Amino acid sequence: MKDLILSVISELKVTSPDDLYLVLMGLDEDIKKSTFLKKLASLEKEKKVLKIRDTEIETETESYILGPVADVKEDTDLKKSLLEKELFPQSLQLIKWDLLSRRIFTELIDEIEALKDNILKQYKDPKSLELDYFDVSLKYHEYYNFFHQLYSADFLLPIRKLLNECRSYLNKLDL
Repeated sequence: MKDLILSVISELKVTSPDDLYLVLMGLDEDIKKSTFLKKLASLEKEKKVLKIRDTEIETETESYILGPVADVKEDTDLKKSLLEKELFPQSLQLIKWDLLSRRIFTELIDEIEALKDNILKQYKDPKSLELDYFDVSLKYHEYYNFFHQLYSADFLLPIRKLLNECRSYLNKLDL
């Protein structure tokens, strides 16, 4: 089901969870809403889809777009099915990119500040801190690439300095 969700979002560009569920119901009648919501949450956690809050889009409806690590194969049957249902891609320009980028920036800053605190206070062993640094750094790079392709990644530049600071603190630890 995850691949189907990604394919539909890929085709529609921007879609609400309700619309997405209705499309999936039309394609496969055995989908339960609770299962669908769990799969969608799992895809969000994996950064394959990105939730757009209702305040971050002109339609004022919580929506989803493909996330930083989405990998979708083209599905011509799905395209035909969506056209038959008269469902067409929505413009990514509906997204209020400044608000979305501010939220992502804040989330990354919070994670990096927590990591910095963990490093300075050595709440974990150095190897675990190194892995945490790697995870946050990877997340930064995924978002940087994502925003660079769709909008602008300039807002993420200050984060690089904070990551470098964490790296220097890690280097001082005995790994």
